[in-house]
Amino acid sequence: MRWTATRPASIELREEGLHNQFRAMSYGKPQIQSIWFIAEDGRPLATDFAFPTPVADLSGREYFKWHRAQRGGVYVTETLFGIVSKSHFFDMSRGRRHPDGSFAGVASVSLRPAYFEQFHADLAANEPGLAIALFRNDGAVISRWPPSPSGPRRLAASAPVMSQVAAGALQGDVRGVSTVDGRQRHFKFSRLGDYPLYIATSMDEGEVTARWLRELGVLAAIGVPAVLGLYFAARLAIRWPADGQAPAASCRSACSIASGGCPPWMRCRSSMIIDGTALMPRRW
Repeated sequence: MRWTATRPASIELREEGLHNQFRAMSYGKPQIQSIWFIAEDGRPLATDFAFPTPVADLSGREYFKWHRAQRGGVYVTETLFGIVSKSHFFDMSRGRRHPDGSFAGVASVSLRPAYFEQFHADLAANEPGLAIALFRNDGAVISRWPPSPSGPRRLAASAPVMSQVAAGALQGDVRGVSTVDGRQRHFKFSRLGDYPLYIATSMDEGEVTARWLRELGVLAAIGVPAVLGLYFAARLAIRWPADGQAPAASCRSACSIASGGCPPWMRCRSSMIIDGTALMPRRW
């Protein structure tokens, strides 16, 4: 979105209209907490959060200082607690400039970390051992699932993923010990477009091994009886030709006794044995 820089007085004249416009923009988007226009002195000029615009001084916010220093680009804050909203959020903001290039204030969108945590929780619901984190390029954690209230709010420089990010990697995978839960994990990470944000997923390798062993046990329970059945069937097939010689000999002996020898039109077959007893040969 491109913001047109105008003098605070002209914005104040359109405060209610901007409030309604911002409300329409954020309607049905649960990830958005609020939208703000902020003057060059840190005073809110318009917001979807309330009308009239609440009185506050936002000049001490890190994003405001960044844009006032004219560093440019989109700035993403750490997780903050709202002075007005009284809830946790993080800001994505862009500085505004007057036609002469001077600082005109900030356009800011406040987003809810809880929305991203719930979204990641839904993704990880059927994947035990999976962790998902959204963080800034300096390691400041925006959201994490599963939540770790006692975990660090900023990833250590020695963390497996941060060592790759510090080296300039935009995406990749790495194995290492998590600085959050101390578990051996396999990480995959990627930068989100041109924003100073990264998303990382990691799988607990211990959970992967345990799941593999469980699945192997299921396969063994299904497969072992079948293998044993094939084994005994194969043994029976191997032994049958040797065992079949005895019925054939018995058949020939019966022919000799009964008729002085088997005539040409008679043959002995091992299949003529029932329960080990030789049947009299008969014509084919």
